[in-house]
Amino acid sequence: MNRFLLGSVYRTDLGAFQVTYAGHPLYLFDPGPDSFFGANFFEPAQPLPPEQTAWYLVSPQGTPATGPTTVETESPQPGTTYSSNELAAELLPAFGGVAVSVYTFSGDSRFSHCYGACARDFIPVNTVGTPTLGAGVNPSAVGVVWRADGTEQVTYDGHPLYFYSQEQPLVGSSGPIQTGTTGNGAGVQAFGGTFNLINP
Repeated sequence: MNRFLLGSVYRTDLGAFQVTYAGHPLYLFDPGPDSFFGANFFEPAQPLPPEQTAWYLVSPQGTPATGPTTVETESPQPGTTYSSNELAAELLPAFGGVAVSVYTFSGDSRFSHCYGACARDFIPVNTVGTPTLGAGVNPSAVGVVWRADGTEQVTYDGHPLYFYSQEQPLVGSSGPIQTGTTGNGAGVQAFGGTFNLINP
């Protein structure tokens, strides 16, 4: 840990200071010992709690400690916006891993141009190390580029990948289905471009 990256911010809603690291407020998901339930946890839109973000552990350098991202495919089901297999990345390891739709941004070039509000709405697919590949993914198409904040972002055919912060989980009669997401970010026009699903 770098003590020079430690800080705090005052929370008026709590009437107390919150610890920060590299400018990022820190949170506990589970205060139990050796419990990392919140690692790579995706919290998009309802019926899950509508925090609309992804939660990661933090590295000593102050960047997301995601570990290697798994790139895979998800198949169409009732409730999806797509009719053929689409590219996804695995999140929610505490639930055994869930395929979450990923998107490209037409406003990008070889590197990402999605920062600030754009990166809050469409969260970069970060990795630490070489991504792992699921069935149906073209190995030669998967790559990594560096972002300006020092993180590594997964690419496919040279296009940086993103999660949609308002992604809808697939829902069955007994609750969310742990096999994919709806792909409802497809065709969203914002931040000077359009976000699209990827057919691998």
